[in-house]
Order: sequence, then structure tokens, then C-alpha cells
Amino acid sequence: MNHKRLKEDDNLTIIAEGDNLMIRVWEDEFLDGDRVSVYVDDKPILKSYLIKSSMKQLLVPILKDTTMVRIVADNEGRMPPNSANFIILNSETEVPIKLQLNEGKEATIQILRKK
Repeated sequence: MNHKRLKEDDNLTIIAEGDNLMIRVWEDEFLDGDRVSVYVDDKPILKSYLIKSSMKQLLVPILKDTTMVRIVADNEGRMPPNSANFIILNSETEVPIKLQLNEGKEATIQILRKK
């Protein structure tokens, strides 16, 4: 699986179909205490989540033509930078993402709803 790499201030655009999107987050390397927050259109859907080896699943409604998902590194754990795996899923799309951010930094994913 080819992962997209997201670092500080990176932006990624994904075209999605349907009314919902699934975001999965987990750690597949070192469980070192990394925490992330996830915002959808500036509303928190996950706050200061301690990343684990098991996947956390978030169901995100896609109600507009453009939805912004922002991922913020709340810390860097014991081994900087903050690193996490994400998969963005919906009926036609599966985008694996490897996130690497310094504390307080963020990356943005723009979801464009397919018409």
C-alpha cells in the first residue's frame, strides 16, 4: 500500500463519493505516547487522542461540496516527531497516509464531494 506522506503545513485533496467518510488512525511503529487532534470544518471530532496499535475509527459526514479535515500534533511522544497512520475510506476511495508532525503543527486534507 503506497502511503501519502503528510508533514507540517502539507495539504492533500481527496475526491470522495457519498454522504460519509471513514477515518482510521493507529500507530504501526513505536507506541511512544503520540497524541493527535482531528477537526472537521474546525469542529473537533477527536481531541488529544493517544495513538494506539489498534485502529480508532471516525465516521465523518460529508454534507458539503468541500469538507476540510485538519490533523494537529498535540505532542511528539518520547520519540519525535509525532507519527501516525491514517486511512481515509469511502465507497470508491482508500487513501493511506503516514503523518509526521512536530508538536503544535498540522496538516490538512480537503475532501471534495463527487457530484
